[in-house]
Amino acid sequence: MSEFGSQINDTSPEFFYRVTDRLQMESCLTALAQDSKSVVIYSQSSELLDYYGAAFVRRIKQKLTHSQVEIFMPRDTEAMLERFNKLLNALSLDIATASRMGNSPDKVWVVYDANALGAHELQLLTRLVQQFPGAGVSIVLMFSSETTQNDDVTRPNKQFVSWGLDLPTSEQKLTAIQQARKNGQEELATQFFAKLTKAASKKAPAPSTVEAVAAPRRPASKAAPQKKKAIQIWAWLLGVGGLLLISMLMALWLNPDVWPKVIAQFEDTYYQVTGQKKPKAVEPKEEIITETAAPKDEAGNPMPPANAEAAKTANEGGTTAPVANAPATEANASATTQTPASTPAPTPAPPIAAVAPAAPEPAPPAAKEPAKLVTELPDVAVSGRQWLRKLPDDSFVLVHKSFARVKDAQAFIKGKDYLVNARIAPVYKDDKDEARFAVMTGHFRSKERASNTISRLGLPAEVAITPTALAVSQSQLKKPKP
Repeated sequence: MSEFGSQINDTSPEFFYRVTDRLQMESCLTALAQDSKSVVIYSQSSELLDYYGAAFVRRIKQKLTHSQVEIFMPRDTEAMLERFNKLLNALSLDIATASRMGNSPDKVWVVYDANALGAHELQLLTRLVQQFPGAGVSIVLMFSSETTQNDDVTRPNKQFVSWGLDLPTSEQKLTAIQQARKNGQEELATQFFAKLTKAASKKAPAPSTVEAVAAPRRPASKAAPQKKKAIQIWAWLLGVGGLLLISMLMALWLNPDVWPKVIAQFEDTYYQVTGQKKPKAVEPKEEIITETAAPKDEAGNPMPPANAEAAKTANEGGTTAPVANAPATEANASATTQTPASTPAPTPAPPIAAVAPAAPEPAPPAAKEPAKLVTELPDVAVSGRQWLRKLPDDSFVLVHKSFARVKDAQAFIKGKDYLVNARIAPVYKDDKDEARFAVMTGHFRSKERASNTISRLGLPAEVAITPTALAVSQSQLKKPKP
């Protein structure tokens, strides 16, 4: 369409090799001039679109002397839409929507190379023309037939009339040249058709000599249409399968809790088909490490480490060992044994004076330290923490209740419809190493929406509205300061 602008002011005669083209031009011109209709012109040939489009614009200028005709390029679409909005702002709604049947338009906007417009811009422009005929604006859209945009405009829109241009056949060319010869315009007609032929030859390369000679001798292949149809079916199946796969992956990415269920379903199906025995799943258990209580004496007081070790060794050997620093008894100091007459009596050892120190005062019972609880973070809590991190920082979540064990949190969720999409996230408070597990739902863009949800569902008063940033911070274990 590079020569469109120069052909508008061309005074050369118009050649119609088809009677329908002449009738179509007159019909479109009448609909535009009398009922303010809009026109869509389309053709496979750019030269034909330039030639007859310019001729149609010349006819509009000759017939509609009081209408303003303007040419717009695709890059001027935004300016054209702004001008249309300004026209609507100056009119009332009743006038803007009033029909202009029997009246010519005030303005005619010719959109050059309309298939270069974006789909959104084209849809907006045609909708404005259809819904506000009282603005007095009619448009002429010129499309290349290689696109289907012209069908999208004319089919659902009664405000538009269409005109399609086809390349001439050999018989039509000959008839048009003979008619031009009678009018003394044979040379101009010959130049016109030569230009069309040259442009058409550039778009469609001619087949080689070998193919041209061998083509009539080749038998028609019956398998070609079937093969083409099979390729189309396979392409359609692959496209649908790809879309399903993408949608499933997106759903799993947005709902990470569903992924373990899907894997478990596939495993169950696999073991059912193969007949193999499914191994039992090992559930994560909470590890509890407790300190061993110190041994106590008969009075219930804790024993010192040395005495406790001695007592333990004696008990394992089956005898009772004396306790260090205990007062010596008379039986222990003068213990002697009887020997047979045939055995000489051993010389008794000199007695050793045992100094018995004062008995130490019993120490007060030491306070029993609570057993330390070390809990591994379950997968569901790790998943809940990842869900919190993905939420916007300026949003809010509802904390329904927190528990010391994940099992208690899961039991709390069961049977409650409003907790179907709840998540379990860890919460570390008061600089403790042990995490509690909070049941959360959300997210909410504002605190008011979260409060309205609590009121609408009639949730208990213990449900708290917590900022997402605070919940993310509490889900992390605080490192001790050095």
